[in-house]
Amino acid sequence: MNSSNTNQRKIALEIIEETENPILFKQIQLLLYDQDPEIKKQILKSIVKIKNPSFVAYIIEQLSDKELQFAAEQCMIHYSDVWAKDIDLMSEKIPREKLIEYIVKSQSTEVMNIVLDLFAKEAHPLMCEYLYKKKHKFEDDAQILDLINKQVAALNKLKNLIESTKDAALKSALKDEYYNKVLFALQLLFLMRDTSKVYDVYQSIRMRLVDKYDQAIELLEYNTKKLSIEGLVNLVELYCDDFKNSFETDKTAEVCNEIILQEKLYSDWTIALALYTSKLVPRNALKNNSKIVREIVELNQKAK
Repeated sequence: MNSSNTNQRKIALEIIEETENPILFKQIQLLLYDQDPEIKKQILKSIVKIKNPSFVAYIIEQLSDKELQFAAEQCMIHYSDVWAKDIDLMSEKIPREKLIEYIVKSQSTEVMNIVLDLFAKEAHPLMCEYLYKKKHKFEDDAQILDLINKQVAALNKLKNLIESTKDAALKSALKDEYYNKVLFALQLLFLMRDTSKVYDVYQSIRMRLVDKYDQAIELLEYNTKKLSIEGLVNLVELYCDDFKNSFETDKTAEVCNEIILQEKLYSDWTIALALYTSKLVPRNALKNNSKIVREIVELNQKAK
């Protein structure tokens, strides 16, 4: 392990990996700060075999290296049940969307409980898909009903934003946000009912086969009658039509401000577009730390 020869250090790591001996794994720590890319890659390959919380910080550091990113992401997936309880803290370093993606890709039997705990707080679409594939059914529909009602409210608000701006690029980005929320509403529905037909339609819409919207509306009409949820059908149907500008004056500035204030509700691209369009420099640092958002903020700061 202390050899100055890279090949010998790599061979030592390979031996530790093959033995899977927890005692020997401690020796890996001796090479954590080795700068050789091949050694770093081998370290990630080795520690994916174990779940030692002390390695999480090291794994995160390697995510920013393009050559090591894939190996580091495999470690993040494997270690999901180790770090998931700290997802709020982790979100300060890694986009939350990415963290959720790692969690739902994990093969750990403990991940189901982690997803259910997170789902109760934020119900991310990736979690919906995970729960559907795991054939999970909620015994109490109340939680899903509440989420669908919130989705209807979010779609109504988004509709208002789309109709309030005349900026073509911003309107297009918001329509994509609307589209994704429609898919999410369908996902929530197929967690509640005999879902094979709903899921087929969902996949068709996801592939942008717009002619399938009639089937989606039919399904939503059937389900919303049973669930006593109003408004969702019209909101889905609306996506097929052109949004009309309901205001005589252009309120793009207000729309941009709303997107930035409610950043957690929008994609990186929509936030970046709102910043670029408005030239705003946020008073407080944004929680979104994606590259595109950071670059637009820096661009706006320089322009001031």
